[in-house]
Amino acid sequence: MAAPRQQINFNVNYKYKIWSLNISSQYIEKLYTYIVSSSTQLITKTLNYNVLNARLSARPFKSLELFVAGNNLLDEKYEIKLRLSNAGIYFNTGLMLRL
Repeated sequence: MAAPRQQINFNVNYKYKIWSLNISSQYIEKLYTYIVSSSTQLITKTLNYNVLNARLSARPFKSLELFVAGNNLLDEKYEIKLRLSNAGIYFNTGLMLRL
């Protein structure tokens, strides 16, 4: 359960002066998620999905990094655990301060 037949990860990083861009993708093929029992048989649910994420950051000072990130940009619908679906497209922003 919860083990895909195939998983492919792809990650690209690009830096230019204070800017940094990261794009990542994860493709999952035939993830066996759960078994549903009907009156006479057991049914295994499998699914395929591709998750695309991106993160843009700027480091104006050595100790400060500002970023914005987008996750699940393809708005893939998947359920790894029974009745626990993913969050859909979501964005976050933040800063990291190194002391």
